[in-house]
Amino acid sequence: MNTETSYLQYSVVFATLTFTFYVIPYLLDPYNYRGRFPGPPLAGLTNWWFSRLTRTGHHSEIVQQLHNKYGTFVRLGPNHISIADPDALEIVYGHGSGALKSDFYRIFQSGPETDVFNTSDKVEHSRKRKRLANIFSPQNVVAFEPRVRGHIRELCAQWDFRCKEAANGAAGVNWASMDGRAVMNVCAQFSYLAFDIIGDLALGSPFGLIQAQKDSSLSIESVDASGKPVHGSVEVPVISTLAKAGAGNMAVGVFPSWTHKLLRLLPWNISEAIGVKDLFKLATASVDARIKRGPTKDSEHGQPSIDLIDKLLEAKNEYVPPLDAVVCYDDIKSLPYLNACVKEALRIHSTVGTGLPRVVAPGKTITVAGQTFKAGSVISVPSYTTNRSNVWGNDANEFRPGRWLQDNGGSFSRYFVPFSTGPRSVSTVITHLRYTHGTWFT
Repeated sequence: MNTETSYLQYSVVFATLTFTFYVIPYLLDPYNYRGRFPGPPLAGLTNWWFSRLTRTGHHSEIVQQLHNKYGTFVRLGPNHISIADPDALEIVYGHGSGALKSDFYRIFQSGPETDVFNTSDKVEHSRKRKRLANIFSPQNVVAFEPRVRGHIRELCAQWDFRCKEAANGAAGVNWASMDGRAVMNVCAQFSYLAFDIIGDLALGSPFGLIQAQKDSSLSIESVDASGKPVHGSVEVPVISTLAKAGAGNMAVGVFPSWTHKLLRLLPWNISEAIGVKDLFKLATASVDARIKRGPTKDSEHGQPSIDLIDKLLEAKNEYVPPLDAVVCYDDIKSLPYLNACVKEALRIHSTVGTGLPRVVAPGKTITVAGQTFKAGSVISVPSYTTNRSNVWGNDANEFRPGRWLQDNGGSFSRYFVPFSTGPRSVSTVITHLRYTHGTWFT
């Protein structure tokens, strides 16, 4: 009898809490969402639906499918409306808009201090951004060229080795031989290149992924008297660790900020935190080694069409001197077709395809596509979806660099947000992509 009574009591408490935390806010509808904005039924009741969605690794595609089903506005959470309107990008994310960064960004904050990414104060953001502006100036970006070219050269050496081996019919761990040619997953190869460049520029030394030819970097236990890192025997998966951490942060960040610390204690979040801790140790030791050493001197969907490759080779051969193993920036910075290919690739494969949430500031309202959002409303614009909207033409889902070379190609810039809005949002990445693609077709 006591057991049955306890079970009944627990059930009543659970039902009461569920009704209080999920049903009552939905019924009160403080932001007037119900009836205005459609979406998955569970999304209007709880953030758990979107949290689970972010862990699938396909949330950008699923959000696009939801917009295809429901229209311009889709409710992704109790207080989160996704807006698939390219014209809303400037309204929501522009520096002069009445929207601030939501509690979502608190999950990326370590301690009481904020940085340029997670601060919600626009004055503070402007001050911090000015400090970083010089780092990402065109002159400084070009100054990275020798180090970037070195990593591209190292990648080319790996590919040359595989091609020579494949010509003799040999295959390896991560490549196969087919008709005397090497066949490999270039997506993974470019990831190795990207993270080695990041490690070099940000930490002082690359992660060594190109050399290892796998997502694994040896942990650093200490540095010797000369400042040279002493590597341990533990291998840290750099790319997968950061990918899991990013997905985990997004899954937790959709909840109110006061719940973040509690949710981090869930088993699956703890395992991700351990991986990040190992990577952080690797990064810290690398920076320590750099300080001790002192300053130094220093895809189209499926296979690309033959026509596309021919155009790239034709453009490259016209401007780039022959026999250069790795191209120089001055030789390729003004190649229209190469620039168009880079932009088109970033449009189709947006690095940040999800809609980063903004909250309408106190005392203000924001009107988008005829719908008004009151103070406290959380809204976002999914760039993965807007990058495939009809403003790009009837072939928005196709990889067609020529769209950027049309007479109206310049008008696309206002909708082009592969990373974020702002004048320096893509300059560094586009510069380094030019190096890579210019060399690839050399």
